[in-house]
Amino acid sequence: MLVVLPGLQAGDAIDTQPELAGRVHVCPLTLYDAAECDSAAFLQEMMLLAEAAGTWRSVRARALLDTHAAHWPARLPPVRIEACGHVFAALPLLYLVMDGGFRCPMCRGGSHGAISLQRAALPWLPPGLWELLCLLCTEARSRTAQAAQAENEAVAREMQAAAPAVRALLFSEVLQELSIRAIFSIYRSGAHGAAAPDSPISVMVLDMQLRPRGAASAAVVFESGTSRHVSRPLRLGGVFAVRIVANAYEQTRILFDSHRVEYPSHARGACGDSPLDVGVPGEGVAGGAGALRMQYAACPFDHLYFMKRVEFTTSPAAVQAVFADF
Repeated sequence: MLVVLPGLQAGDAIDTQPELAGRVHVCPLTLYDAAECDSAAFLQEMMLLAEAAGTWRSVRARALLDTHAAHWPARLPPVRIEACGHVFAALPLLYLVMDGGFRCPMCRGGSHGAISLQRAALPWLPPGLWELLCLLCTEARSRTAQAAQAENEAVAREMQAAAPAVRALLFSEVLQELSIRAIFSIYRSGAHGAAAPDSPISVMVLDMQLRPRGAASAAVVFESGTSRHVSRPLRLGGVFAVRIVANAYEQTRILFDSHRVEYPSHARGACGDSPLDVGVPGEGVAGGAGALRMQYAACPFDHLYFMKRVEFTTSPAAVQAVFADF
C-alpha cells in the first residue's frame, strides 16, 4: 500500500506492505533485519531522549506509550521508499524523516520536505502510534534547533574574541593572508558603444600584486600587467565591468565594483606610442575607499588599444577592514 506522509509530495510515497519475496533486507539504520526491529525497545530509547527536556510533550508521550504499547505489534512490517526501492525498518525510518525531512538515508533521494507533525491518525499505523511519533519528533526538532543555536553562539563568541587579535595584525601580515584579483565581465555590443546585453559573454580573472611602497606613502597600490598586454579577451567585447576582490580562508569580499565602461578605440596612426591612462568609475565597497585605473597602449594593427596595466589604489585601513570581515 502506497502512503504519502502529511505535508509531502506524491513522489515521496512509501510502500507500507512491500513484496519482499521472502528475502532478508538489512536495514541500514539498525544493521539488522528490517522485519525484526523491536518496536517497544526503539520507542523506549527515543522516549528517554525526549524526557530529558521535561516538557509537556514528553509527559504526554510517556502516557501514550504506557497506555498503548501493550496493544501494539512487537514488530511492524518493513517499508520501502517507492522512488528508489530501498527498504528500512518502519519506525527508525519514520522517526528519521519526521525529524529531519524526507530523504532516503541510502541514496539521499527525496524532496527533503518537512513532514507535518499533525495529530491525525494514519490508518496503517496502530492507534496512538502516529501521535506518539509526532510528539517525539517535535522534541527532536527542538533539540536540533537548540543545538544549532548554541553552536552559532559559540562561533560568534570565538569570532568576537579573535577580532582584537585580527585588528592587531601588522599590515604586512594582513597582506600575506590576502590575495587580490581583478574580475572582468565582458559584454558584447553590436557597434562599438551600443547598449550591452545583461549577460556577460566572457569572464577574465587577473591576479594582482602589491606595488612596493615608500616609507612616506599612505596609499596601497595593487597592479597587474607590466610590459605584456592583458587584454586579448577584452577586445572581443565592446563593454566591460571590473570587480576587485580579496580572497582569504576560502571566502571572497568585494573591494571595488566598477560601472560598465566602453573599451577604448583610437584613430590608427593618430596617437603614435602615447599611452592612454583612464580612470574607471565605480564604488569602493569595503571601507568605502578605492580607485581603479587602466593603462592602454595603441595597437599598430587596428583601432583598438591594448590594455597594459590595471592599478587599484586604496588605503591600509580599508584593506585591514576587509580582512577583519573574513
